[in-house]
Amino acid sequence: MHYALAGMGVVLVPINMWLRAAEVGYILNNSQPLLLIVSAEFLPLAEAAMGLLPERPRLILRGPGTQAPARGLAWTEFLEAPADRSISRPLSWEDPHLILYTSGTTGRPKGAVISHRRSIVDGMSTIGTFGIRR
Repeated sequence: MHYALAGMGVVLVPINMWLRAAEVGYILNNSQPLLLIVSAEFLPLAEAAMGLLPERPRLILRGPGTQAPARGLAWTEFLEAPADRSISRPLSWEDPHLILYTSGTTGRPKGAVISHRRSIVDGMSTIGTFGIRR
């Protein structure tokens, strides 16, 4: 999913789902996502966090055999949806790829914008560190 979204030009905002609902709600409100993809085990937390938002993102429940949540889609429905030909693509290596939120130890979490270039360079630099071979 991470690479597919990057290829579509989507900015991914991973959220630590072990945070409290108020913290997740703050990040969602700050980043204003259109979609929230969540596993069934974290659905209650996601719904509680979305209850704090003035505008809720569309919810996609990830995992096989899951039932669609209210105002959302089950994973299988999402995968079977017709392709939209108007999907954007990143225009340059400097386009945003990720927004990673800080822990907020001295205040509210802040989003650090990571470019496509930075993600590629990070990936390439770990090849030697982890001993990845062909």
